[in-house]
Amino acid sequence: MQEVSLLEKFKTYTQQNLPLVIFAEPNSQEVHLYVQQTTKLHRSDTFSEAGFVLAPFDNEKSVLFLPFEEAKHYQETLAMSPIQVEPIARERTVEQQKMHEDLVAKGIEFIADRSAEKIVLAREEQVPLREWDAVLVMKRLLKLYPTAFRFMWFHPEVGWWCGATPETLVQAQEDTFYTMALAGTQPYEGKEPHWRAKEREEQQYVTDTILHQIKPLCKNINVSDVYTQPAGVVAHLRTDIDGQMLESTDINAIARAIHPTPAICGTPTSVAREFILREEHFNREFYAGFLGVIQPKEKSRLYVNLRSMSVEDNLASLYIGGGITIDSDPQEEWIETCNKTQTMLRVLKPLIE
Repeated sequence: MQEVSLLEKFKTYTQQNLPLVIFAEPNSQEVHLYVQQTTKLHRSDTFSEAGFVLAPFDNEKSVLFLPFEEAKHYQETLAMSPIQVEPIARERTVEQQKMHEDLVAKGIEFIADRSAEKIVLAREEQVPLREWDAVLVMKRLLKLYPTAFRFMWFHPEVGWWCGATPETLVQAQEDTFYTMALAGTQPYEGKEPHWRAKEREEQQYVTDTILHQIKPLCKNINVSDVYTQPAGVVAHLRTDIDGQMLESTDINAIARAIHPTPAICGTPTSVAREFILREEHFNREFYAGFLGVIQPKEKSRLYVNLRSMSVEDNLASLYIGGGITIDSDPQEEWIETCNKTQTMLRVLKPLIE
């Protein structure tokens, strides 16, 4: 009855067109639903009050905010059995492949000119839906990706954003913080992948850059060894980083310092970001931005908005990308993006068959 209770409330509020967010933390069956009681579109740059933030990739644009003090809150334990779904066959056109491979080739040429060391290039893939069923999508997110941060966010002026992200941007409680360096991708079939020099190099870029960016803000920094992090049908290389924030530092300062990370932008960050905004064939909006709970007096948790999609008018837009270095191959990068679409395609399966 608990499952029916929370998800039925979720269904009712979606029909009322009210702003809301529903989410579950990684490895947790506790599901939270916050429903704003007005349709006002809030923004925040200070993270000084409790709420849920949705930040864009472009850090010059404003962060959307759902303040908890203006929302009804529901919380339930939804013990859903994990499910497995076979890969979803999907045809892509020659034009789609050529467009992305040309973009990657341009990125490699840019790197070869020593203008950058790494650039993360992404594309958008649109998937028509027979219908939109938010409750069904949330159930499948919970069942398919129990180790990820699973979320659905809605505002009538913006539309739906939802996903299952494996990557923490930063967590903070009192004066301690935690973040991770996550990069490199290989298909995952339950055993340790063969990591090539390209992926290890890509992951080291991320680690080094994050450490450089947080050094002025923190002390007593600890860095773990690199290890494999499964994330559904793919795996990544991961390094954990934690420490203490200086008295003048808060989670907002840490988030602003490391976003966008090299894992979703590149190195040097400013150069890679300019290339992405100039050359990619779509507007990332909130893809590769960050999102999560801000609770200034408690634990705050922000995640990178990866393995995600936006939905509007029965059309899902999937966002996928990969890190480009001097050794990248355009055809391999295209294949990697196709593999990554499986995360959201598996969620959408009943709506596209």
